[in-house]
Amino acid sequence: MLHPQIRVLVLLVYITATATARPAILIAGVLLLAMVYARAGRHSFVTLGRMVLRLRWLFFAILLVYGWWTPGELLIPEAGGFSPVREGLYTGLLRVAALILIVCAVNLLVRTTPRGQLLAALYALTRPVLTRAQRERFAVRLLLTLEAEPRVQDMLADSRREQPVGSSRLQRLAGSVNTVYTGLLDTAARSAGTAIEFDEPRPPPRLQWLLPMLLAIAAGLLADL
Repeated sequence: MLHPQIRVLVLLVYITATATARPAILIAGVLLLAMVYARAGRHSFVTLGRMVLRLRWLFFAILLVYGWWTPGELLIPEAGGFSPVREGLYTGLLRVAALILIVCAVNLLVRTTPRGQLLAALYALTRPVLTRAQRERFAVRLLLTLEAEPRVQDMLADSRREQPVGSSRLQRLAGSVNTVYTGLLDTAARSAGTAIEFDEPRPPPRLQWLLPMLLAIAAGLLADL
């Protein structure tokens, strides 16, 4: 089993490579994620669909910007200025695919790595650049942010269902925001005194350090295809 520190490093390499949106890297990224998800089991798919669905408007905006504001050949010449550009639409689809893969990879790390191990890994990896107090704050804040996102989305969904049916859309939006804001303050107040403990992590096996390096080399080779 991979050491948590190696998992985080592999994720960082994966994100960096996938963000280039090179077709060969995206295809390899899909195959790699499929294999890892198959080994991780069904529990790793929890909330993944909702996470991807919540980004649908971001995906649409990316396609809109790339597809209609990129110079190139019109996909439907008869439509004139209303037609997307072939090159822009292709680039936008690649960017959307890259973002989906990154979301899937982050979800996989969070769902398959226990909280204490992930916190310890973040703490250890920031040792060369941060002081002890800074490492503790960084690791805790980052982990709490990753864990809070699903709760905020659930609060927002519940608050929307609770809004009066006859109210305007703006009123329902304002009510939802107020409900979520109040819930966040209440959650923060209840968890203010909660202690988060983790053991000082043992260093990863030396052989495992080769994995992120090999992944980076492979990404570099695929980028030239």
